[in-house]
Amino acid sequence: MVLHFTISFCVLPLPSTFFVAIQSRYLSYDRVVPTVLGTQPTLTKSQSAIPVNDEKILVIEKGVPLNESVWFLEIDTPFVKQQRKIKGTEVVSWSKGVIGVGQKPVVISGPSGVGKGTLIAKLMKDYPSKFGFSVSHTTRSPREKEIDGVHYHFTERSKIEKDISEGKFLEFAHVHGNVYGTSIEAVESVTDEGKVRLLQSFRTSF
Repeated sequence: MVLHFTISFCVLPLPSTFFVAIQSRYLSYDRVVPTVLGTQPTLTKSQSAIPVNDEKILVIEKGVPLNESVWFLEIDTPFVKQQRKIKGTEVVSWSKGVIGVGQKPVVISGPSGVGKGTLIAKLMKDYPSKFGFSVSHTTRSPREKEIDGVHYHFTERSKIEKDISEGKFLEFAHVHGNVYGTSIEAVESVTDEGKVRLLQSFRTSF
């Protein structure tokens, strides 16, 4: 069942507006509790919410650094609609805002062992102030000289699968029995530095 709604309220402190927004969409329909995707900010009284349109709500927090002050609660965006179909339940999603114009990422894609890491290392060495690397996650064991948090975030399968199901990953793939993926948090950390994001992808097609 696809629900259509219109949010009509003024700027108010959170968390009251958060619940007003959720109630506008869900609570009048048999009290359906949505699945929440993404990393949710800690709701405080210093935050305010502004309806952007019927798809999302802008959340702004006072008294914190700019790169930590803007969030969006996606209620009916294309991404949310897609996840609603996949999960078969109502969905909302949190996403972090970017101050200014974010630069488009560069995606380095190819099969395991093709040389993605070598190319990324070359770009990072030659242009350290231009590019930033979004460190991927993997469930495989570290190879010789690989450092956790530098070459990959080495993690447990149960943890990465849980994060994927909660919408915390931009993309992921199963390769030779292991899971690889790029988290939204890893990408945001590079964006906050004002650099071009280098993304390592294990998908051979998009």
